[in-house]
Amino acid sequence: MSKFIHLLGKDARLEIIRILLRNRSIKDLAQSLGVTPPAVVKYLAGRTHPSDTTMQRALRIADDDESNLIYSIIIRELASGLEEAVREAIEKNALKNSDVRFLRTVLRRIEDHVGRKLAEYIYV
Repeated sequence: MSKFIHLLGKDARLEIIRILLRNRSIKDLAQSLGVTPPAVVKYLAGRTHPSDTTMQRALRIADDDESNLIYSIIIRELASGLEEAVREAIEKNALKNSDVRFLRTVLRRIEDHVGRKLAEYIYV
């Protein structure tokens, strides 16, 4: 299972379910996710939220357009959480130089990957 799924908040999970319901009935979505229709209704009502396993299934069943929207939600959710954690660490004087170096390395890897993907699109 993808580690990032576990980090998604309730609002992001609900938004993903709503995206998948744009082109599916509650019954069809429930079947695809391996849950009951009442479970999907509970997600929508905010009485419970989809499990990590259910979210992993959601990623597998999403079509290309849905995947684009879903990954945008995921990236924004994770980036926002990271920004908040860094801000709190700074406020508490808990951010170490090694943490900053690690963040720079990760950001560089992301930029490199994005740059390669953009180059693929430009030269296709």
